[in-house]
Amino acid sequence: MSYASTHTVGVIGVEGHVISVQTHLSMGLPAFVVVGLPDTSVKESKDRLRAAMSSSGLSYPQGKNTVNLHPAELPKSGSGFDLAIAAAILKAQHNSKTSKDRTTIYLGELGLDGYVYPVKGALAAVLSAKKQGFTTVVVAQRNEKELSILDDMSIVPVGTLHDLMAWLDIPVDKEMPHYPPASTLSYRSSDDDDHTTRSAFIADMGDVIGQYEAKKAIEIAAAGGHHVYLHGDPGCGKTLLARCLPGILPPLTKEQAIEVTAIHSMKALADPSPSLIRQPPFVHPHYSTTLAAMIGGGSGIPRPGAVTLAHHGVLFLDEAPEFPRTILESLRLPLEHGSLTLHRARVSARFPARFQLVLAANPCPCSQAASSQRMCQCRPHQKIRYAQKISGPILDRIDISCYMRTIKTTTAELGGIHERSSTVQQRVIEARQRALLRWQELGVECNRDIPSSALRCGPAALLPAVRAIVDEQIRKGVISMRGADKIVRLSWTIADLAGHQQPEDSDLLQAIAFYSKEER
Repeated sequence: MSYASTHTVGVIGVEGHVISVQTHLSMGLPAFVVVGLPDTSVKESKDRLRAAMSSSGLSYPQGKNTVNLHPAELPKSGSGFDLAIAAAILKAQHNSKTSKDRTTIYLGELGLDGYVYPVKGALAAVLSAKKQGFTTVVVAQRNEKELSILDDMSIVPVGTLHDLMAWLDIPVDKEMPHYPPASTLSYRSSDDDDHTTRSAFIADMGDVIGQYEAKKAIEIAAAGGHHVYLHGDPGCGKTLLARCLPGILPPLTKEQAIEVTAIHSMKALADPSPSLIRQPPFVHPHYSTTLAAMIGGGSGIPRPGAVTLAHHGVLFLDEAPEFPRTILESLRLPLEHGSLTLHRARVSARFPARFQLVLAANPCPCSQAASSQRMCQCRPHQKIRYAQKISGPILDRIDISCYMRTIKTTTAELGGIHERSSTVQQRVIEARQRALLRWQELGVECNRDIPSSALRCGPAALLPAVRAIVDEQIRKGVISMRGADKIVRLSWTIADLAGHQQPEDSDLLQAIAFYSKEER
């Protein structure tokens, strides 16, 4: 009879939980039992381990082998437990004990050929283990680059079971038989381009002809982290402008970049880059997407959705009225709180979702511009019904609304000088730095997050003469209290871009104009 234990990490949502893999080898009828709420992929680890040891020229322990995944009440999913189970079995089989067991975690999938393969979410798992005091991680070689961005964490890459035994100081009697590792085959992300952050989808502000008011709206949105609603004639540049927004946002800080990279490591099983994701992500789901794909979920343990993949970036919903109402309404909570929690029978998972929302919509179902030869045939009630697909509560959470009309481009305008994204980005960075210095005592990074209490009697309160303009709008019933707070936050962003120490009348009036949901 022998006993050994190792540690690994089980990821629920985007948060990792350290799991103790306890192994007990005893005499009796041959059996291999895995307990502790394992799913099918975890239970199948015994078959992968048996074949991997045979392919590696190792003897498989006979008798009854019991593996407990502690704590037992947490559900376990995925093949990343294989390496920790293999290490525990080998240690118990050879009575191996080392001082590094307490600070080491194991992450990897075993192949039938004895090679170790990478797993999804390795970065998220190791980040959680690091917070709990672990200093070493033994992983597949193809996960090494992904984890190399972490400081103060020792990465031990292993390619085969023999490499694992060498790390455990277990002598190997036979050489590893040569099998071409299946990991040399190329493989891609399981997600398609609806949930991507590739720079190919980012446009430049210099490519947008005309639309100076809409350009200003996008610049203000970037400077203050505000949500935007672009509506108007089809083909006028709404989608192009939305694609410009990530290019003028400030680069992610190192902490944000690590968090974003860890989230995306949960979704993509691809050859990871050694560098962080420095550019804010741009996520643009199709209007046929499901509720689970938008906010996260799925069967078993919830998985991150589009709102989480857009964390610290932009979520763009093109043709917003075409999205099912349930999906649009599901955005209320993350828009308000920057996170959401999904509850299941056995487990609850919290997902970060602090993103900028950009909605784009045409004025009617037929989507015919007023200047086109084929005139719009939609009746007034059809246009109203189409616009009402985006509910009032969602619009009330939007900071900037901009109606765009078709530009009748002239030759002179085509040859004009248009600001590039790099120029606009510099102004945005300077405005964000002003806001960061001003609100650092409040713990606020951008104007969108100024607490409501600070807007009324705190450091963000407007001058009485300027505040009177907002109060008049409230008395007339034009805006709600939430709308008033958004207008004040918006005026601070406009003032930061203009270099004003305090919002002036012109800044507030411009904020009211951009917040207005009426067609202008």
